[in-house]
Amino acid sequence: MPTGESERKWKYPLLFATVIFVAYAPALNNGFIADDYVILQRAQELKQGPSFLASIPPEPFRLTTYVSFMLLKDCFGYHAQFYYAFTILLHLANTLMLWRLLRIVCGAGICRDPKPARRHHVACGDE
Repeated sequence: MPTGESERKWKYPLLFATVIFVAYAPALNNGFIADDYVILQRAQELKQGPSFLASIPPEPFRLTTYVSFMLLKDCFGYHAQFYYAFTILLHLANTLMLWRLLRIVCGAGICRDPKPARRHHVACGDE
């Protein structure tokens, strides 16, 4: 594989990682805010049994949040920067998966316009 091709392969993932880190790095200095305390409490309740989820209608939809907070709390305690770092890395992973999916879809020709010249003529009125 030529060096140029290898560099191009990593250009966008590195760009995405840089932009995401620059955008979200200030959050690493924040403590817990807003509903984080409620989520931490509910994550603790989840350890005792998930039955409380049925008592409040929207709670079953937050199960993933509760489980992730429970695991992060077990690993890192009440150090919010680790929760934020996990969320930033999760956002980066999702961005890279979307970028890869778009490369696969567009590489298969699904995104390409089959008749770009025809579109140009129609848009200009040159039939």
